[in-house]
Amino acid sequence: MRYKQITLSEVAKKAGVSTTTASMILSRRSGVSFSKETVERVERIARETGYSASRKHRMQTGTFPTVLIVCPNISNHYYSRIVQAIQQEADANHYSTLVYTHYRDIAKESECVQMALDFGIKGLLFATMPNNVKLLEEINERIPVVVIGDRDNQAALDTVELNDYGAGAMLAEHLSSLGHRRIAFISSSLGEQFAMRQRRLTGLRETFSRKDPTSSVVVYSHTVTPREELADIDLEYNIGYRLTTSCIQEKPDVTAFVAVNDSVAAGVMDAILSRGFKIPEDYSVCGCDNTSTSRYKFASITTVEHQLEEKGRYAFHILQKRMSGKTADRIMRVEYPNRLMERKSTGPVRKHARNAPFS
Repeated sequence: MRYKQITLSEVAKKAGVSTTTASMILSRRSGVSFSKETVERVERIARETGYSASRKHRMQTGTFPTVLIVCPNISNHYYSRIVQAIQQEADANHYSTLVYTHYRDIAKESECVQMALDFGIKGLLFATMPNNVKLLEEINERIPVVVIGDRDNQAALDTVELNDYGAGAMLAEHLSSLGHRRIAFISSSLGEQFAMRQRRLTGLRETFSRKDPTSSVVVYSHTVTPREELADIDLEYNIGYRLTTSCIQEKPDVTAFVAVNDSVAAGVMDAILSRGFKIPEDYSVCGCDNTSTSRYKFASITTVEHQLEEKGRYAFHILQKRMSGKTADRIMRVEYPNRLMERKSTGPVRKHARNAPFS
């Protein structure tokens, strides 16, 4: 019998209940109760669509070992590169993968973890630090969990680490050597759950301060809601463009921009060029992560190489060992070194062409 490829969320929508409710009913969760009418409706729709007999059965039998990759979104080149590297490694080792995007919605992140328990997922791989670390530490006792995150995190989870402080410091050293002293840091959300971005900023600021106490770093950021992140596939670029436009108008002394990532840096560059300025003659621009955006010939963005593909592949390698029980109990932490990729978007500080037109 051939079953339809239908998701749990689709079953829930047809039944008029939440995904969590549908999950609890179909997995026969103990300790919770729903009305007889609700249970019958969810089960009927699951039967009619072939849901329960398809995906859930294959995952739980163990003949179809599945890893769940969890990330904020896949429109950001940072995450898409990590996810694809994980999938390549999983495929080579005869594992299936599912990708869950939560758009930084804490409730959705927790929901995906519960779904992993309900449907026999063999391992969880987070492409960034989870919001609810304690929950993941508890789940790790039942399902292996590996995280790609910042070296300064204190989570009791296997982690392939990024040195975000070092990335910010590296860019500060580079710009300082070119004579820049007035820097703008352009970023999407910088709240508590974005510790990795904050450490990039801290590394940038502290290194500039150490090199020259008279230097300054001004921050322009926009707090993104989960709905915004879901709705706008070009969100990072648009944030870079909009915030840079404001900065140019408000901070004429700025000579260099550091973007939190390469997608934001692309928006920064277009904002500068659209206002009649030149790069790097008038403004230097740096990104971070060395995604494909930074390597395009027309962009050629100075950035920091984070070896994203290598991190993704090695994260799966750790997870595979955990799933097969071939590793010791101790937490594994692996860090890859950063590397500055100097390109055409940065140059010696020069006096602004302040008469350039503003539109």
